[in-house]
Amino acid sequence: MRKKPFRYSDLPGWPALLGAHLAAAYLGLDPADFDRLARLLDLPPPRLLAGEQRWPRAALDTWISGDDTPEPAGADRIADAIARTAV
Repeated sequence: MRKKPFRYSDLPGWPALLGAHLAAAYLGLDPADFDRLARLLDLPPPRLLAGEQRWPRAALDTWISGDDTPEPAGADRIADAIARTAV
């Protein structure tokens, strides 16, 4: 039997800790963009779980809302960072 390809839409909900690919999908980003932005922005720090970096979903929610900083909120912060890195 052939294994069905994994799709994020098959998940019943978002896990509490997100690997880089899931964190990128959660923020609506390509994984490469997420990696670049994770280095440029003050994203919440990942936690190590089973030797892999995982981002707390709740911390990403707080970061997106902008409640923790006086900078532009959520999508504006991401768009500003993407604009700064555009070549």
